[in-house]
Amino acid sequence: MQQMSARAEYALLAVLDLARHSSEDDPSSVGQVAERTGAPRKYLVEILQQLKKNFIVASRRGRYGGYYLKRPAHHISAAQVLDAVEPEPVQEPDAEASPDDDVVRWAWRRAEKARMQVLSDVSIAALLQRSQAGDEAV
Repeated sequence: MQQMSARAEYALLAVLDLARHSSEDDPSSVGQVAERTGAPRKYLVEILQQLKKNFIVASRRGRYGGYYLKRPAHHISAAQVLDAVEPEPVQEPDAEASPDDDVVRWAWRRAEKARMQVLSDVSIAALLQRSQAGDEAV
């Protein structure tokens, strides 16, 4: 089973944190998000920039600046967050691949597509609700 990368986990944790603790009127600084999520600050800056570039979060500059969700949490899916920080790599065809290699890659792509479909159906608001209810069952 493929495990979630640290980048994906920190991105989801950051978005959940922003959903819980920030708004356009009261954004959260990178330091605040890092402290609450345990994400390394320097790594978190990169992740937040990618999320901003992909219209998941927005930022405000200045002394009272920081990050906040660009859209309501129920309009952001877990898949959108993961796509923002880990876009699917372009697979170049392998001229030397055997038929077995092709079949294994086909199965892997199919499993990945199913995983992303499930994550597309899970909103950040739903994750936040489960977190607040203390429900760890997936």
